[in-house]
Amino acid sequence: MKTNVSYKERILNDCANKVITVDIAATRLRLSRRQIHRYIKRIRSKDKWIDRRNGLEPKNKTPALVIKRICDKHNEIVRICPVSYAQFYDEYMDSNIKVSLSTLQRILRKTGKISYLSREYKKKKIHPIRPRREKQGELLQLDACFDYWLNNWQKICCLISVDDATSKIGGIRFEKQETTIGYYHVLHQTLTNEGIPEVLYTDFRSVFVNNRYKFQNVSYDKLHSTQFGNATKRLGIKIISTMSPQAKGKVERKHWTLCNRLKTQLRTRGIKTIEEANEFAKEYIKYLNKKFAVNTNAPSAYRRKLTNEEANFVLSTLETRKICNGNIEIDGTIVTTTLNGVNRPLSDNQYCVVHKTLDGSILVEQYDHYYQTRIVASKTLPVSYTRKPSNVFVPDEDHFLRNVSIVLEI
Repeated sequence: MKTNVSYKERILNDCANKVITVDIAATRLRLSRRQIHRYIKRIRSKDKWIDRRNGLEPKNKTPALVIKRICDKHNEIVRICPVSYAQFYDEYMDSNIKVSLSTLQRILRKTGKISYLSREYKKKKIHPIRPRREKQGELLQLDACFDYWLNNWQKICCLISVDDATSKIGGIRFEKQETTIGYYHVLHQTLTNEGIPEVLYTDFRSVFVNNRYKFQNVSYDKLHSTQFGNATKRLGIKIISTMSPQAKGKVERKHWTLCNRLKTQLRTRGIKTIEEANEFAKEYIKYLNKKFAVNTNAPSAYRRKLTNEEANFVLSTLETRKICNGNIEIDGTIVTTTLNGVNRPLSDNQYCVVHKTLDGSILVEQYDHYYQTRIVASKTLPVSYTRKPSNVFVPDEDHFLRNVSIVLEI
């Protein structure tokens, strides 16, 4: 605790002149008796009673030029997007400036640059903390977050998967909406990079749960009879759905980290399209996993990794179609089946299963046999097509409606 110099000098002079005792001076200045005797000895020897370094700048003081460079760099980043002290220190600080995080916070606060995270939080309801799973790949949490991620100021959706044991991001994908295809891409990254997990922890979105049986006591197969549920069933992955965000708190907390760090990176780099954001996010999560992931000594619970072709085939959308004249109509396009490059039309008036794989190719399954497809015709309208005008009633010249004026009185 610092004491006023004039007050300290007056107390020590009174003690040296025996106006007050040493004990009283030590109590008022909050110093020991030994230190009071040192100061009295200096006063009586006509030496400076105060600290000999008083008025001198400390050797480890941050130079004014360095403070100016830090403030200028912070202003440059804040003009684009708000940034926290920790992210500015980790990702935007000049490598030639050697200051600690606490020093950086003190400099920015002293100059009036308050972090947007420095606010008073309301008292939150405390929820019991569920312990982490022991093995990596034992439980994977999935969720999505809508925010203004890019510079075009349009809300888009960020879908991620987080490992429960290590808090490691397994996959990330930006889409316009929270769709099945978006979660397919997230799971595709996990399957090809890590392997097949055991359990997925999700919410009650229609992507994971059939809305028809949402609040009914039905079997697992009926509850998860969706496209995503069928894909996880083929992989042997179990889905656990919950309606509480606190139950999957790790993925919720990871979204908070991405909103603070990834959004700033996307805006400062001038990324405006979803395709560019997806390419950058795949590389950026490697840095986040290295910085925030928790190491575990337990063996991994992931099963074998899938190749790109295997993952694309497993993560496909299934539709049932009826064969007509050996052809199949799919999304306004008529296709026929081929086998080894040769046309192999299937029998008429029978049903088949169409597989729309994640990479865009179309396969047809019938009686456990798979066929490739070839486009025969398209039902899209030609460019020269013009819609016929609708039949609009036009009254004759002598019709009574032409001679009637209607006045609305309010």
